[in-house]
Amino acid sequence: MDRILFCVIFTALIASYVSNADAEEVSHSISYMTVKCETNDAFACHMLAGHYAAGREVEKDYEKALALSIKACNLKQYEACHNAGLFFPKGMAPQ
Repeated sequence: MDRILFCVIFTALIASYVSNADAEEVSHSISYMTVKCETNDAFACHMLAGHYAAGREVEKDYEKALALSIKACNLKQYEACHNAGLFFPKGMAPQ
């Protein structure tokens, strides 16, 4: 019985540590991508746009996602060009 209780407690402690580590890693990765994007890293801008579009680890913000996709597109990240185009109905262009 003691062995089972120990395993349950140990598993719970490991799970909470992993969850906290993942949360810290995500916030660091968002910060890292933001800094990289500000230095014109096209891939970082593209990835950050995806986070904002989906609301992953940040508040969902389509305008920011579009701006980041356009920036990444202008930096020759061509998948971002495709993603930026998805924000507009057929035949519409950004003003």
